[in-house]
Amino acid sequence: LENFVPVSGRAGLMTRNVAVSVEDTLEAVFNTDLTFSGSREKAALTGKVEMIHGEFYRDFEFDLAEALESRKMGRAGPVDTASEPGDPSFFERTALDIAVNYKDPFILDNNLAFIMVEPDLKITGTVSQPVITGRADIAEGTVVYQKRQFDIETGIIDFVDPFRIDPKITLQANTAIRKWVIYMDVT
Repeated sequence: LENFVPVSGRAGLMTRNVAVSVEDTLEAVFNTDLTFSGSREKAALTGKVEMIHGEFYRDFEFDLAEALESRKMGRAGPVDTASEPGDPSFFERTALDIAVNYKDPFILDNNLAFIMVEPDLKITGTVSQPVITGRADIAEGTVVYQKRQFDIETGIIDFVDPFRIDPKITLQANTAIRKWVIYMDVT
């Protein structure tokens, strides 16, 4: 304290089996071991988050052909906008360094897929602009395309861009139709 005003500080937060629920969308349980430290000028939130259980089950209306066409035409994704001039906010000055791992794979179970994802991720950047790096492996699962269920052989979600959240997805799956095996490769 300086003149009874906080100048710098350090606080730890350790949680066990915290449940998060978003109605008709998500259920998750996790542990955290986080430390917040710094001053008003510069702060950091560091530590780790361990997912104990997670399931996303909201259904989607999705047309792969339409999504690929809009991506090709340049209509997908948010547009970067310049921030307003002036002093950065507290959230822009607070750096992140958080490791994310799991005890049990994260499950996506909806009308498009049933997959089990094993994340090994790092959240960096700032609170106002977080960046995810690392890899999430798809341990097993199925995807639905053209009303056919494809078994996933290989699935990887790589977060390699250190400046923004831009995952690279590699998915190989197959299905049997009568005496033929149909392969699907998505990148």
